[in-house]
Amino acid sequence: MASSKFNKAQVGLQTAIGTGLAATAMMIQVPWKGMYEDRRQRHTAEYDAGTWTPTTIVADVGFETFATFEGTAFYEMIPVLLNSGFADVAPSVTYLHTYVVSPSAVGVPMPLTALFGTVGTYIATTAPAVLLKDLFLKTLTLSANINDKAVMVKSEMFGSTFDDNTAAGYAFDSVTLPATMEVINGLKGVIRYQDAATTGGNFLTMTDFECSILDWELTIDTGIEPAYCLTDEATTWSALKYTSPSVEFKPIVRTTTATYAAIKAKADAKTYQELQLHLPGAVSPGSYLTINMTGLWDVVPTAHDEQDGEVVIKPTFRCQTPH
Repeated sequence: MASSKFNKAQVGLQTAIGTGLAATAMMIQVPWKGMYEDRRQRHTAEYDAGTWTPTTIVADVGFETFATFEGTAFYEMIPVLLNSGFADVAPSVTYLHTYVVSPSAVGVPMPLTALFGTVGTYIATTAPAVLLKDLFLKTLTLSANINDKAVMVKSEMFGSTFDDNTAAGYAFDSVTLPATMEVINGLKGVIRYQDAATTGGNFLTMTDFECSILDWELTIDTGIEPAYCLTDEATTWSALKYTSPSVEFKPIVRTTTATYAAIKAKADAKTYQELQLHLPGAVSPGSYLTINMTGLWDVVPTAHDEQDGEVVIKPTFRCQTPH
């Protein structure tokens, strides 16, 4: 139907699909801007009532919403998004989260309810926000470059119903940001590698790429999509459909004899590798983001490309298991 940008958001973790939260239960203020879109499907049926005045029958035949968050990446906020994309997550009020994702037992992730709005711009006369519920994470993209240093985040989410509380709007509740908010420095990290074993996934004897990161982008696709019930007449999607999740890593690294051997030569040999992106916080062993990947260098252009005055390789690493 329509889309709008927002500059303030407030979210809370639901306990079940279809059960949204009140503003007082949304205890996380999200420090990102973005947009939301009301994707209702409306059908107009022509109808001849036998009069001079044309008559139509109008009905909403489907409900769905879409939303994106964009902004600076913080260690404390990444788990808030991942909660709504993966099931095997143990959240806590201290923003410490543990993820053990099992391909053999996918489970059901926990969706978010969100208030989106622009402070000072009111709906009707009372409140600035609209409410979206059942928000699930479809994709999460982290990126950094040598000029800006800080990691940026973009998430794409789909939800069920859109509610602007007609003639009133929704009010934000009084919540604050987490007590600690540490920006992730994309160039403080390191890429580590090793050849994968038969089954992959040990990450025990990794070798660092020395002083290698220039720019990089990591995209996680959770593999979940809305599933529709074919017998429903006018409703939203009724369940989640699971497709294959994917992780794609696109670094730009300096070309040296070591990086050439570890990337170009291994890619040409079609050798599975373990790859680890480790981004430490300012105070060790404080906040950190570690992403372990098993897969192949899928796209490896020339080892004599140029970026920011450097000779570089621009490969693409795609996660998959060797077996």
